Amino acid sequence: MLVAEIFAIFMAYSIKLASILIGFGYGNMQSCCQAISIKSVPAEKIGLSTATFSIFLDVGLEFGHYLLGFFITVMSYSQLYALLAIIVLCAIVLYYLLYTRRHQKIQIKEIVKIIYQYLKKIFLLL
Repeated sequence: MLVAEIFAIFMAYSIKLASILIGFGYGNMQSCCQAISIKSVPAEKIGLSTATFSIFLDVGLEFGHYLLGFFITVMSYSQLYALLAIIVLCAIVLYYLLYTRRHQKIQIKEIVKIIYQYLKKIFLLL
């Protein structure tokens, strides 16, 4: 009986901690991405940049759940997480190619090497 109570308390606090960490991560990422979108346009197009960012953020948050729900009917959860990891890695590559390369010289070989290392880690965990 005591073990079950301790486990229930642990689960309640771990869910609260996970919620706090997700909130901080989401809030920081949204602010950083919006700052990048504003910084990359001229001053007269800041309003357009903010509106475009907000629209695509809302579309991604609203339709992403439905799309992932469709994919879960044809694949397992581990396959879905692997697919999402690949999508995140592709987004990182696009970020480097479209944004970072303008500000510094990054070799394509370095990007491919980083992606390979992450994919290797991900597929070893599955």
